[in-house]
Amino acid sequence: MDTFTYRYDYGSSAEYEIPDHIVQALNAIVLERPDGEEYSIEEMAEAYASRWGGLDIETFRHVLEVGQGDEKVIAIFAIGLSGASEYRPVWFLC
Repeated sequence: MDTFTYRYDYGSSAEYEIPDHIVQALNAIVLERPDGEEYSIEEMAEAYASRWGGLDIETFRHVLEVGQGDEKVIAIFAIGLSGASEYRPVWFLC
């Protein structure tokens, strides 16, 4: 399992393991640096968590509501791959 260091706004940091479903979600898109190199999963996870406040299901639901573009794609994959049944959309049952 990959790990990343999440840096809080006030300067402290903590190391977290990245769950497999989030690694898969982050792999759903390819983000490149200006030099053409791809960002690592750890860099993407740290940037996402720093921007949105975490890598948990509630955060991904929030991103679905207010995020845009690739951020929403990652959130869709993260929720779908998490297996969290309480977050499955009800429209597919109709």
